[in-house]
Amino acid sequence: MVGDEVIKDLSKRLNSITHADDMIAKIGGTEFAIIMGLNHLHTQISSQDQTQCVKFAKELISASCLPFYLSSGQKCEIGLNVGAAAFPQDANSAEELMKYADLAVYSAKKKTKSSIEFYSKKLVDASLKRIEMEDALRNAIEKQKFELYLQPMLDLDCGKIVKAEALIRWNHPNGHVVSPDEFIPLAEQTGLIIPMGKWVIKEACSILQQLSAKGEEIKLSINLSPRQVSDRQLFEFIKNSVEKAQIDPQRLELELTEGVLIDNYDKVNYLLDEVRKLGITVSIDDFGTGYSSLAYLQKLPIDRLKIDKSFVKELIENSNDSHGAIILAVIAIARSLRLEVIAEGVETTLQKDFLKLNNCNIVQGYLFSRPVPYDDFCILLEEQKNTH
Repeated sequence: MVGDEVIKDLSKRLNSITHADDMIAKIGGTEFAIIMGLNHLHTQISSQDQTQCVKFAKELISASCLPFYLSSGQKCEIGLNVGAAAFPQDANSAEELMKYADLAVYSAKKKTKSSIEFYSKKLVDASLKRIEMEDALRNAIEKQKFELYLQPMLDLDCGKIVKAEALIRWNHPNGHVVSPDEFIPLAEQTGLIIPMGKWVIKEACSILQQLSAKGEEIKLSINLSPRQVSDRQLFEFIKNSVEKAQIDPQRLELELTEGVLIDNYDKVNYLLDEVRKLGITVSIDDFGTGYSSLAYLQKLPIDRLKIDKSFVKELIENSNDSHGAIILAVIAIARSLRLEVIAEGVETTLQKDFLKLNNCNIVQGYLFSRPVPYDDFCILLEEQKNTH
């Protein structure tokens, strides 16, 4: 197999770099362990020792990053991450040293494609915190300790709320609301995003049902993560949730990032085709921040583009014309493909006026409202009725 061929070649490269007193062993499918000897007898690790270790790790990384040429003639490139633990400073036993080195390499993987990380108390504390949060998150999913906040989207032409984005919040047992920036990445890594995502879909349908009963025909958008898109049961779950809540599918919108579209193209294409047959619309979130290729916009069934807030933020007083260039380009692309454009992160009147002047009329941001609980969102809708 191709993977086995690469591992064999990599083994030869790594073995050629190790010194006579070092020991190297393959301990897993794509994992190697190296015991590196230091030329002294003292027990404390000095900065000179760390420098020597870093130099050795960089040699290993450089060797692994050179292209591999397979027997078939195919070219292959890989990366290498290194985690380091010291004896006896960090631990006295082989088992503990391996555990700490593994913890360090896990941290290295999160930084760059190829890097080195040393074991430290900071890593231990971060690991313990991660374990505690994962346990708390599992418990929250089991007991449904979440809430959907709604951030209004306004049509600038009429000044009315026409849509809302559903954003999950975690009501932690200690009394504070946990931001999704803290727990969504963990949920994605552990697979907990699948049951959590199903809760969001079900709850969004329930909210649409409640709004419809109030005579409010608002569209609600929900975000789909990469792991969710890979779930084969996702479409059936969405379909069943819509049918059970007896809501108009056209009131539901799915938001996906560019990365999800590219990384899971075949699965996404099938999913979007199926949901659009139901009447559910599709929006591309954070547009312009991911991939330069625009081919997927023509190939995939998409209804809307959302201009990322980082581009809207550049629209400030005394800025030059180039700051709005990307926004104008996105609007032009959308028009040519007959797609609607939504701008997020609108915080100033200047930004709002620029977007309206250039025919981007659907906006969301703190200038109008932060994400709010369902009851507060209903109050906003009532206030809207009283002012129009």
